[in-house]
Amino acid sequence: MLTPEICAAMYQCYASMLTAAQNNDLEALSAHEHTLAQLRMRAVEQHTPIELNRESIETMQAQIARMLEIDAQILEYVGPLLEETRKLLSGSVKDRAVRNAYRSAEF
Repeated sequence: MLTPEICAAMYQCYASMLTAAQNNDLEALSAHEHTLAQLRMRAVEQHTPIELNRESIETMQAQIARMLEIDAQILEYVGPLLEETRKLLSGSVKDRAVRNAYRSAEF
């Protein structure tokens, strides 16, 4: 269950991830992603129902909406890098397959 505390921590983590993406600091981005995954697991493992007042609900809704916006912004920064990485990895796989094919062929 997502608590106000976990939601606030996730929101801060997303904000830090955006800063890291803007600064092209992939190590920090990765570290924040790891922290975010841990926070998600805490939320999933939280089984004790809690009473939320209207203010807490509205705050959490605003934080979640902003996290979604931040996520889209992060992808604007790292999306091209991920695509380049995908192309490089794909090219390496193809090159290796061609080398292996010609290496095994007898001429």
